[in-house]
Amino acid sequence: MEVIEEKVEAGGKEIAEKPKKAPKPTKVIDLVSVLERSLEQAGAAKKKSAKKSRARHAHPAKKAA
Repeated sequence: MEVIEEKVEAGGKEIAEKPKKAPKPTKVIDLVSVLERSLEQAGAAKKKSAKKSRARHAHPAKKAA
């Protein structure tokens, strides 16, 4: 709205553009990257536990009667 008022006061002539203030930095977390890291860690832990549980719970094959 200020720009319009300035242009009206200048008589419709071109006015110099004022430099814009840089926005304040925010503490935004990239949720996608956090989720990807979490899934990678969970996948790695799952693979390790799956290998251990298979060896421990191995059942001998049953023979047909």
